[in-house]
Amino acid sequence: MHEYQAPAWAQHLNHIPSHIVKSNHCRSFGLTPHIVVARVSKPCYCIPLGGSSPPGMFAFITLFQELIEQGLFDNFDDIVVSIATGCTAAGIAVGNYLTGSKLRIHAVSIALSKEELTKRIDLMLSDIGLSLGTNDIMDIIDGYIGQGYETITNVSANTGILLDPYYTGKGTQGLLEELKKNPTTFQGKKILFIHTGGKFGLFNGEMDQVMNLPGNHANYINEWPEKDIPLVQ
Repeated sequence: MHEYQAPAWAQHLNHIPSHIVKSNHCRSFGLTPHIVVARVSKPCYCIPLGGSSPPGMFAFITLFQELIEQGLFDNFDDIVVSIATGCTAAGIAVGNYLTGSKLRIHAVSIALSKEELTKRIDLMLSDIGLSLGTNDIMDIIDGYIGQGYETITNVSANTGILLDPYYTGKGTQGLLEELKKNPTTFQGKKILFIHTGGKFGLFNGEMDQVMNLPGNHANYINEWPEKDIPLVQ
């Protein structure tokens, strides 16, 4: 039995009563419940951190279908996305695999090692009945787990695109560094980076230390350029 309460930092959730639930189901899948939608003695569904589960994966398979409808195959060679718990990247990679697409999927880790992510995604693939390994459907790029604050300010100032300090900022930093150091990682020059949101992370004070550094003039912003203007020369 486990008791779940709103975290200490989320005072706006204090009105939600604590819940005591059985978590055998979650343990059987190696999941850590993040949100529990049940009261005492009632069945519950455990939503793991990041929504990293088969239903969550299906959402991004649907995303891939939408990208196809927007001309994905005609306009891009590679897809890059930030990866934390693995669900987003796994869903996109599965969608790519099921359609027989020739695009290459790259996932830039913002937290876990390549080995840890591979184990997680292998389990997800098994859960949905695919006898595939993570390495069969995507390329996990690690080694860029860090702050990436300078990348956030540079990109926002020069393109008008806002990145957050947790997901898109680190993912973009990894993409730009790979383009410089290991350009052959990508099979083509037309790369789609999927912006997964997260801009609320810009307003918790974490970026203040960067914006207030002496000599930091990233307090201007340019208009969003045309899509055919490369970000990296």
